[in-house]
Amino acid sequence: MKPKETTVKYIDYTIFFFVVLFLASLTTSIFINQVGYYGAFVFILYRYFYTKENQFFKTGLELPFILLVAAELLSSIFSLNQAQSFHFTKRLLIISTFYVFTVAVQNLDRAKLIFNLFLFFTITSWIVYLFFAYDHYIHGKYLSDTGPPVYQMIITTSELISFTVLLLFAFVINEKANWKYKLIYIAGFCISAIALLATYKKTGWIGTAAGILAILIVKKQWKLIAGCCVVIIGLYFLEKDESRVLEYSLDDSRIELINSFETEGRAYNVFYENDSMVVSDFENGLLVVRNSKVVKNIKLPEAVYEFKKWKSNFYVAHLADKRFILLRKTENELQQIDEFISPGFVRSFMITNDYLYVNDLDSGLTIYRNPFELNDTIRYPMLNKNNVMMVDSTQIFFTSQSNEIKIYELKNYLPTADYFVNYQLDNYTSVNYFNRLIISSNWKGTKVYDIKNNTLNEISNNNNLKAIRLVEESKDNFLMSSLDKNICAVKMDSVGKLKIIAEYSLDYLPISMIFENGKIITTNVVEGRFKRIFDTHHPNNLVRFALWRAGWEIFKDYPIFGVGDIDLGLLYKKYKRYFDKELHGHLHNNYIHILATLGLFGFIAFMFLLIKIFMINNKIYSGVKDIPSASSFALGTIGVFISFLVSGLVEWNYGDHEIITMLWFILGLNVGTYNLVLKQRSHMEREGK
Repeated sequence: MKPKETTVKYIDYTIFFFVVLFLASLTTSIFINQVGYYGAFVFILYRYFYTKENQFFKTGLELPFILLVAAELLSSIFSLNQAQSFHFTKRLLIISTFYVFTVAVQNLDRAKLIFNLFLFFTITSWIVYLFFAYDHYIHGKYLSDTGPPVYQMIITTSELISFTVLLLFAFVINEKANWKYKLIYIAGFCISAIALLATYKKTGWIGTAAGILAILIVKKQWKLIAGCCVVIIGLYFLEKDESRVLEYSLDDSRIELINSFETEGRAYNVFYENDSMVVSDFENGLLVVRNSKVVKNIKLPEAVYEFKKWKSNFYVAHLADKRFILLRKTENELQQIDEFISPGFVRSFMITNDYLYVNDLDSGLTIYRNPFELNDTIRYPMLNKNNVMMVDSTQIFFTSQSNEIKIYELKNYLPTADYFVNYQLDNYTSVNYFNRLIISSNWKGTKVYDIKNNTLNEISNNNNLKAIRLVEESKDNFLMSSLDKNICAVKMDSVGKLKIIAEYSLDYLPISMIFENGKIITTNVVEGRFKRIFDTHHPNNLVRFALWRAGWEIFKDYPIFGVGDIDLGLLYKKYKRYFDKELHGHLHNNYIHILATLGLFGFIAFMFLLIKIFMINNKIYSGVKDIPSASSFALGTIGVFISFLVSGLVEWNYGDHEIITMLWFILGLNVGTYNLVLKQRSHMEREGK
């Protein structure tokens, strides 16, 4: 072998090394991933300058890319923040991934190897993800959360998994392989599909459904499409929706159901006072109930989560859009008199010491001291990033997002400057704070800690109380409900030991639980996951509606070139309604975001690019329809691209580094493989075969 050929051989090995590095980190590490594709790109260029052999070719996307770059440049020139707007170059550089994989394939065997390595690394990632998802499940976190964010934000993980699901689905229904390979594709598809379900993110689910539908349409599987539609429609209408309020009596050693009634909305919470019950029935407003009969239905500006008494005749309702409604009781009638908001995104709130304590995830603690004067507040912005908050007359208790416990002394019912307990408590299904004692539970049991010398000390452990989720304190004991659908009345002795004195098995998992006048009152809400997609009151949907509304207003003010490819967080504050809380630098929609940032010119360029990609994908599938592997991959690429487009209706996935990188990789591999097929056909024609 000649020295030059040897050098080229080692250059090709180096390129492939960086390709493998790219594939291995595609779902796990942005930094290593960048090293992979930039390393491959640099050595591809080096190979070109060394051999004078240009491996790049026209793909049909050059004009759309040029127009998009022009749109980015023009929007940056006219941007409200030019310095930040010119950072768009980072996003455009990722496009190099597309061109790297149009040439990195080199031959059809290399194309198959790259795809198989992609499947190996991604499926391995999803197996690891399922391990964490199982742990997430057994600790009851799916009840109030989505799947665990193992590698990156869970919505990103969901869409990345959906790409793997769709590619494997195409191979399952299209590839005419022997049974061993068929079983491998089916196994990979099942693992990826289960992982997708475990993310518990509707965005990935919707995108996958759209991609599968596109694949079936291309394959003209009309019977299968009809069957899938019937199943989906059936699941939608057969999903069980239920909302109940249930009352139990509690004697010395017995819990017994004494009454229950259904509500028309979703009974998320109950407040009890003077033999009257106020049910926070979400979209159905507040229900005033006496003797199990609704005597008053109070409609509020938005769906209501919780209702509590402040002081005197003042009450507070917390809405799905994070507003607080102040109500006053006059002559036994509740009347709305004001509304107000806390500075940030409300995670929880409590009313005690005649104060309203609001725990904002991003803006810390805000204390409202007087319903007569809502501006009489004290703020503690440093007490942020907390999940659970509990307050008594002497201390305030927080758990952070990293399961860190912090407890502050109160002076005049206000937190002192520094916490006096800082402790890490992992793997709990619930953690509660009562009278300087911490009760923590998981599937192994429930432990009680006291606080001495600024640390937590375990004083008892009850292995029969497992996976406790809700805890309520009564005069003489505790009420606890568990993830295995039990309610227990629990006695605590003088040394902190817990003893079960009464137990009752339920057929549901309580959403809320209180103990009043010798009665246990719980609520049960069952709502279908499919129907949540169309739930206009769901907090995630409310946030998106607010972002889209603001994005449209921005576009109307800057219609031609937009405001520039910038973070829209500060601008959103100007265009949002005063009570819209969650701030984002993007608009959770590709198309509205492009309209706002790049204007009409950029939107046309962007849509032109998407249309060209769609046309090229269809052309490739038509051209390789009879070629094993290549046809299945081309079919899967169509599904992946449709999934990206549909998910982009509710997510800024074009601006998500991991998602767009994987998309450019898949598109590049598809175009590169097709180019090799054309070369092979041309060679065979010249040879007269």
